[in-house]
Amino acid sequence: MIEIQLTQGYTAIVDDEDAHVTAYTWYLVKPRKRSTVYAQTRIDGKTVSLQKLLLNAPTGCHVDHIDGNGLNNRRSNLRVVTRSQNQCNRGKQRNNTSGFKGVCFYKPYKKFMAYIKVNRKQRTLGYFETAAEAARAYDDAAKTLHGECAHLNRP
Repeated sequence: MIEIQLTQGYTAIVDDEDAHVTAYTWYLVKPRKRSTVYAQTRIDGKTVSLQKLLLNAPTGCHVDHIDGNGLNNRRSNLRVVTRSQNQCNRGKQRNNTSGFKGVCFYKPYKKFMAYIKVNRKQRTLGYFETAAEAARAYDDAAKTLHGECAHLNRP
């Protein structure tokens, strides 16, 4: 494993076989409204992300960090996915108050509602007495609908 020093005191990691990327100067990128950070560089006047360079991902494809850590660029942690699949592997939103992805408190029923997004549409999975019960319902649906790209509350 090789560590690549980035700006702002951050470090990215790659496999030993990818040592050639250390020839570039890498910097930290924090996309707006996201907590995940990434490594980028400029090659021939174009901005290139470390994960896309490593997998040589085609234009229009995304590279997903399986563990959600944008600085863990070991090949075992990367996969080429569609935008939709990449969205499935996102964690809970910053403004989440239930503590679980796909769960919110539904005031009219005074219960926790489990929901999941499929093809950009939200589906209600049911209403539950506890947030944990709703989280289990989300996890079951996510496994079925999102497969290996599902980001589960309890892996």
